[in-house]
Amino acid sequence: MDMAVIASVVAALVVLTWRRLSQSRWIQTAIPVILLVLNLIRLLSKPFVWTILPAVIVSSCMMLYCLNLIRKSYRSPHAHTNLRRRLSFVRKLGVGVLAVLLIVIAAAPPILLPVFSLEEPEGSYAIGTSLYHWSDESRAEPMTDDPSDHRELTVQIWYPADSEAVAGLPHASYLPEWGAMAPALAKRYHIPSFLLSHLKQIQSHGYADAPISSSQARYPVILFSHGLPGLYATDTFLFEALASSGYIVVSINHTYYSIASELEDGSVTTMHSDSFPSPADWDSNDSLIADVWAKDASFVLNHLAQLDRTGADSSFLLAGHLDLAHVGMAGHSFGGANAVEMLYTDDRIQAAVNMDGTMFGTGARSTPLDKPLLLLQSKRTETDEEPSDSELRSAGLTRAQYDKLTTEIPMREANALAAPGSRAVVIPGADHLAFTDLYRASPLLPLMNGVSDLNDIHRRIAAEVVNFFNVQLKS
Repeated sequence: MDMAVIASVVAALVVLTWRRLSQSRWIQTAIPVILLVLNLIRLLSKPFVWTILPAVIVSSCMMLYCLNLIRKSYRSPHAHTNLRRRLSFVRKLGVGVLAVLLIVIAAAPPILLPVFSLEEPEGSYAIGTSLYHWSDESRAEPMTDDPSDHRELTVQIWYPADSEAVAGLPHASYLPEWGAMAPALAKRYHIPSFLLSHLKQIQSHGYADAPISSSQARYPVILFSHGLPGLYATDTFLFEALASSGYIVVSINHTYYSIASELEDGSVTTMHSDSFPSPADWDSNDSLIADVWAKDASFVLNHLAQLDRTGADSSFLLAGHLDLAHVGMAGHSFGGANAVEMLYTDDRIQAAVNMDGTMFGTGARSTPLDKPLLLLQSKRTETDEEPSDSELRSAGLTRAQYDKLTTEIPMREANALAAPGSRAVVIPGADHLAFTDLYRASPLLPLMNGVSDLNDIHRRIAAEVVNFFNVQLKS
């Protein structure tokens, strides 16, 4: 609908800058009528987002302009024509430039900052989704100074839903807590909050708190960790693919390490400035994975087991439906490293997927892994040339740190891929962020980074992950 409004604005501007067409009273009458009808349908049928406002304003100006042309034509039928004939080349050029400027003003916001949609998942199940806030009373929050603060986590769960029960229901929001998160992020990064407000209108293919499908008694469970930074929703394309294929996916929002987190009391935390260890600081990254992120994942798995035992009387709508004898984990970037760490340290995790993550953590640095891992990687640039000292300085690395990187990474990857069934796969055309939904925020982002077909990349990733877990958890 937004594209229809923009297309009508562009077409009307082209027509009005074409002298012969713009003199037609039929054209002068049709343009405001069409623009008015399309704008009313858009504003009445969909929630208002600021990105469509420039197009509405330009449309309104064009409607008034057309009405003025009609008024002038009735007053003096030939006045407008004579005036047109006397326009100089400079005036005509000015009109053309103004038309192009108005087109850019109207079209740029919704095109460059779209209310995007994800591709329809290929699985056979409808999709349900629920959001929960859980607190780990056994752990203090490491990122605050208050000793009474305990580690709080938000999890979003995706699962196979009852197709008949969701028929006709509205789809769930892609970012269910964005109304609270956006002002906090706008304040932190010193931008107007309305620039982020359109993201609240994005919809997923899931249905909020839908009844779970009864086609199976229990479904295998997949934990997921986002990147650093990331958000529990930034790999929704993958969660929907897995849920529609018969998995319960539990996406963990790692508080203070995610883009934003809404806590149980309604307050919102954003990522701390010291949440990012240097990529070359192996010890700090290993400790962060082992001491915080892996413990987050183990707590979530413990809590799921506790909730599953409560049975049908529980308010937890998935109680009694979790197949905790078949559990996998996946993650992107830093979260991918966390998935590998959990494969090493938590016996309940039977298989894992690391999506383009460096093998931080205490496991991969020590011994070969005896459980299957799928390592999905972005396109690689192979070179035998060593970087110069100035190139290393610009990257924030010393020569010693670079030398360690070139030996540590292959060693850790070899350890992590040692088990039968493990493999590394390069996804053609993908770079690091192509493993998330983040490129959908603007079509400029993938173009700037040479990513040409995000939909195809996501289909390949989803197929690899679903097939891997089908073999490891369902066979």
